[in-house]
Amino acid sequence: ELRSILVSDLLILGPLSALMLVFAILCFMRSWIAALLPLLTSGLSLIWTFGVMGWVGIPLNILSAMLPSLIIVIGSTEDIHMISAYFSRYSKTGSNHAENPMRFIMNHMAVPLILTVMTTALGFASNIFSNIALIQYFACASTIAVIANGVITIVLVPILLSVLQPPPKSGADANDKYGETGIAGCVVRTFQFTNRKFPVAILVGAALICLFFLYHASTLHVTNDPISYFQRDQPLVKDTWTIHRDLSGMKIFYISLESDRNKAFQDPKNIEKLIAVQTFLKKQAIFDRSISLADHLSLVNREFHGGDPDYYKPPVKRNLIAQYLLFFHRRDLEKYVSHDYQRANIIVRHNVSDSHQLNLHINELNDVVATIVGSDLKANIISENLMVNDAAETLMIAQIKSLTILICVIFLIMSAMFTSFKGGLISLIPNLIPIILMFGVMGYLEIPLNPGTAMVAVIAVGIAIDCTIHLLSRYNELCRKTSRYDDAVLATVKQEATPIVAACIPLALGFGVLLFSNFTVIAQFGALSAATMIFALFANLVITPIIMSRTRLVGLHQILALSNQLKTIEKSPLFYGMSNYQMRKAILIPELTQFTEGELLVKQHTVMRSMYLILSGKVEIVRQNENKSKKITELEAGQIFGEISYITAAERTADVKAITPVEALKFDYDKLNNDLKFFPYIIAKLNFNISAIIGKRLAGLLDDMELRENADAKQ
Repeated sequence: ELRSILVSDLLILGPLSALMLVFAILCFMRSWIAALLPLLTSGLSLIWTFGVMGWVGIPLNILSAMLPSLIIVIGSTEDIHMISAYFSRYSKTGSNHAENPMRFIMNHMAVPLILTVMTTALGFASNIFSNIALIQYFACASTIAVIANGVITIVLVPILLSVLQPPPKSGADANDKYGETGIAGCVVRTFQFTNRKFPVAILVGAALICLFFLYHASTLHVTNDPISYFQRDQPLVKDTWTIHRDLSGMKIFYISLESDRNKAFQDPKNIEKLIAVQTFLKKQAIFDRSISLADHLSLVNREFHGGDPDYYKPPVKRNLIAQYLLFFHRRDLEKYVSHDYQRANIIVRHNVSDSHQLNLHINELNDVVATIVGSDLKANIISENLMVNDAAETLMIAQIKSLTILICVIFLIMSAMFTSFKGGLISLIPNLIPIILMFGVMGYLEIPLNPGTAMVAVIAVGIAIDCTIHLLSRYNELCRKTSRYDDAVLATVKQEATPIVAACIPLALGFGVLLFSNFTVIAQFGALSAATMIFALFANLVITPIIMSRTRLVGLHQILALSNQLKTIEKSPLFYGMSNYQMRKAILIPELTQFTEGELLVKQHTVMRSMYLILSGKVEIVRQNENKSKKITELEAGQIFGEISYITAAERTADVKAITPVEALKFDYDKLNNDLKFFPYIIAKLNFNISAIIGKRLAGLLDDMELRENADAKQ
């Protein structure tokens, strides 16, 4: 039954997911190339995956039926982000790119792409901590699939876009009018309204919703019954219930009693203990039937008394028990008593499919049996079925362990990526909220934790972090181009709304396809994963930007990229006493500005509380006086100007003009004061060094004045 349904699911779910993905991408991006590229990369990924599985000996199981759908929908997310970035670039520059698609995508998206592949692979790989082989095999196979898809996507998609160069259709550009139309426009307008009107209320409301679902999540229970993997209308399940109703349950466990004495179970006292245990089993009223040596002896005793039902009980004399046992062939008793009568079994048949419920009654039975048999006998309750149930109980522990490890790893990666623990915490918020809501829904709807649903949390975190990484990376990039974080957040939402929606909705639809599976565990996995993707979409586009607008992120890759410029500016007095890392981080706080040859950086008589540090190029300081220009000096990379106006908001005393193309950092007074709460030590060092620079320049002016006075006195 497992094999036939597995083949059926593999043949149906994969193609259905592919059709759903093509339809969703066409709706959002309106490009056939955009819709077909994910199918190409996912198809190649599946070939690699099943090839590696066959090579290393990873078997197919019922969870393997999800692999085609998972890779098709999950693998499409990075394709969508890359294609969206390409369309954005195309709409700005036209077909004659100053930078070809491959180089553009790698320059601007390499870091988030690699990070998302890593975190998604970690999400799948963390399931390997489960003690259930079914989940372990799937964890290995799915991790191979995600890594294969990441490699193929990063290598193949930019090349194909460079060759094909498909133009975006109307409405396909993620930055179309800065997201003012379509679904992205709705998201942007919603965010603008909520962020302006009641951001605190939204955060409080989200916290209360999470508390509500956390309460329901506490009622979760675990099950690992193989019969529960099938839909209730499956013939196998119907036959199982028929056997349960008309005969007795298909599942068996044994209550084994053992004594040190020879022929202990020819003793009437020990036979009475078997009866006492069976009597308690009837009181539990959950098991179908129990059979032991006592039942066989009772049957013979009744027949020796003319079939009188009052004699359906074991004889009370030891020699009579021994005589009755002579009427049985050894093979009739071998399941119930050992040949030396030192060990006896009570066989219990049942049809309890809920592992949680069964384990509760088994634990109760263990305590009562220990009391009944006393110290003379040893008692054990054993069976393959109960071993499966014990593995089910470890699902919760394995789930907590996997989720904790994954969250810690993501936190550390994101903290390192954005050079602060705040960046790591912000990245976790849109990923913890969906998990809390998902577990709460499971508890509220009484959906058990089983081999399918146990994987939803860690997989969903690994997938949902993708959108968060792209969101934070874009925000980090835009923060360098503006001194207003609210503007950077709004621009981030405008630019990322379409690719995030275009990634999450197909993911939800792709997971929803799994509802058509003939396996209950896969259908439950699909439904919960689809809901989690919707929750993640809400958290990423509503909750995260509100929190993001109250912090400042600095990317590690940007810091490392400034190594060449550090050689030029490390001698600047502005960074005196700072380590290389602090200098790298400090020059990412201000706004990066670029000027062409002949352009004015500063105009005389204007008032702006900002100063500039020249990263590359040369400028000249020119003072205008009664329609006459006087060149005062030239400045080059590593030097600063405008520090007086930065401190006192005084009028500019001269023009600053670019002699060559110039790249400079603009240190805005208000922005730096705002950043004090994020990087107080670095800002304090900057302020101290600025004071020292001003002090030296004032001392120089005093020396010049003294020289002039001496010259005047001599004259």
